[in-house]
Amino acid sequence: MRLTTIRITPDRTTAARVDGKHLTLLPHPDVGALIASGTDWARRAAAHTGERLPLASTTTELPPLVPGHHLHVAAKALGAIDHLVTTTRPNTHPPTP
Repeated sequence: MRLTTIRITPDRTTAARVDGKHLTLLPHPDVGALIASGTDWARRAAAHTGERLPLASTTTELPPLVPGHHLHVAAKALGAIDHLVTTTRPNTHPPTP
């Protein structure tokens, strides 16, 4: 599953799931808020059937995935979550800044 944060208006962003040539808008202001919403965030994001937008119609300006945080931190966190999900055991090597 691929996720992104898109700008809807100059003052509003939303998390979205990339579904082929469409984006499905998720009920969170950004990917960071989605991840922070609970341990079942991936299941809820995959199952959500919200408003869909053609990928080609979205702006080329994409805001940060997690506003106020470095993308590196988000990538490390997602990597650790992916490891936990695929192996069902904790990552013994915590992410480094």
